[in-house]
Amino acid sequence: VGMAFRIMMDSAYTPWIFSPDSSHPVVAGSYLEACVVYSSVFNKPTANCAYTDGLVAADAHLMQRIATKVVFDSLNLWQGTGHYPYAGFSHNIISPIIFHNESPVVTHHFWSFGDGGTDTAANPTHIYHTGTYIIKHTVNNNCFSETVIDTSEIFQEGAVNIYTKENDFIKILNTGNDKITFEFPTSDCNMMELYDIRGIKIRTYTQLSQPVSDEFAPGLYIYRLFAGQGRVVITGKLSVW
Repeated sequence: VGMAFRIMMDSAYTPWIFSPDSSHPVVAGSYLEACVVYSSVFNKPTANCAYTDGLVAADAHLMQRIATKVVFDSLNLWQGTGHYPYAGFSHNIISPIIFHNESPVVTHHFWSFGDGGTDTAANPTHIYHTGTYIIKHTVNNNCFSETVIDTSEIFQEGAVNIYTKENDFIKILNTGNDKITFEFPTSDCNMMELYDIRGIKIRTYTQLSQPVSDEFAPGLYIYRLFAGQGRVVITGKLSVW
C-alpha cells in the first residue's frame, strides 16, 4: 500500500489521497488501499473495475491501474506465503506442446487440452495436430480454485509450409525441417529485412550472394529487399503455416 501511495503522489496531481493532517487517507486514499489489498489477496487485477465509491471515474481507474502495476510487478514479494492459487500458464506453439504453469503456490492441477485429452501434471506435455484449440488450466487447493482459458493456434512439427509471390528479385523455398531458404537470382540486392506481423524487425540478411536458410515459427511476415544507397526495390509478404 505504501508503494502504491508513493507512486500516486509522485505521478498524479489528482485526486489528493490524504486528509489535511497529511497522515490519514481520504476516500480516494482508502480506495487505493482497497485496490492493492484486493489484488494482493486474490491475485486479480482491479483495472477497469466498475465500482468507484463515488469517485470520478478517471481518478478511480488511475488508482486501479497503479494498484495493479504495484502488485503484479512483484506478486511473489507481496503475496509471500499466501494461499490463493493462480492458473496462468505459457506454452510453445509447435507440437509437442510443453505447458509451464505459473502458479506461485503449491496447488493441484487439471488440464483440458481442447482435443479430449486431459492431464494432472504441473507442467505437462501434449501432442497436437495442427489446429485451433481451447485450453483450460484449473488449479485448486483446500481453500480456492481458479480456471484460465486460452484459445491457441497449434502447429504440428514438420507441418510448416510457405506461400509467397515469386518475382525477379527473390525466390523462397521450403527446404524441409521447418527451414525456409531465400535465393536471390539478381545481384542488384545487397540487404534483406524481415518483419513480423507487429511490424517488429526480426531478421536482417546482408550476404545475399548465396542462398540464405533460416527457421521460422508459423505466421505472417513482411520482407523488404534493398539495393545500393538504401533503395527499397521490392516489398512482399511471406506466409508460414
